[in-house]
Amino acid sequence: MDSMLPFLVVNLIGIVAFASGLAGAQRGRRWALAGAGLVLALLVAKSALTQRPAWEAALFPWPWYIYLQGYWIFAIALLFFGTAIPQLPIRWNRVAMVALSLAILAKGAFATWWMIAPEHHGEERFADADHHCTQSTMYTCAPTSCVCALSYLGIPASEAEMATLCLTRTGGTTVFNTYRGLMLKLAGTDYRPRLANVSAEDLTQDGVTAVIDNPDIQHALAVHGRGADVLVHDPLCQAPQSWSAQHLRESFGGVAIVLEHRSP
Repeated sequence: MDSMLPFLVVNLIGIVAFASGLAGAQRGRRWALAGAGLVLALLVAKSALTQRPAWEAALFPWPWYIYLQGYWIFAIALLFFGTAIPQLPIRWNRVAMVALSLAILAKGAFATWWMIAPEHHGEERFADADHHCTQSTMYTCAPTSCVCALSYLGIPASEAEMATLCLTRTGGTTVFNTYRGLMLKLAGTDYRPRLANVSAEDLTQDGVTAVIDNPDIQHALAVHGRGADVLVHDPLCQAPQSWSAQHLRESFGGVAIVLEHRSP
């Protein structure tokens, strides 16, 4: 998809949300209350999905959703302000709310600017013969873990490439954006990423390759099951390590991006 098109479509959704809230609220108090209820429901849903990325991936499995995923909060905010403005009796209050809405619209455009001008982080580092790669910065553990995991599939990737695909910034990236990067990288191949809640025992099964997160230290790892144990690729270490299922269970948050064959 051309980078300009999703940028325009996503930001148009924000404008439509604001206009819909405004038009609905102008029809009367009942419509305004319905709009407020919709905003509340969307906020609760967004909060739940933020805490459960595997649910979000299951509900919205389509590739185009990766462009919308980070914009929902702006669309919800614009819907709220569109609904609220007609209810304000004082003119300067309405003017202030319109100005704030424009600021949110601008913030949303800035937040989605990566579609046109992606950030670049990391180095052209690739996995070695042991499928291992070390991170070049303190915040590129997720894309570097992707490099290690992809190596098991015979798919070469660099830390810098995956950092861009995973929308990595100086503060790191999210689990869903890591899933996004793997989805884009594996497009057109025989493999796909699956974001799911799994157990440590699932990951130790022979041949299972995944990217996981250690929530205690907010650090990503790549793992490859070997039956009795799991080979762990920590991008901060110089070589992979062998962990038991018990060790993995103690350092694993329960959410993994598993790389698997596509269904026929």
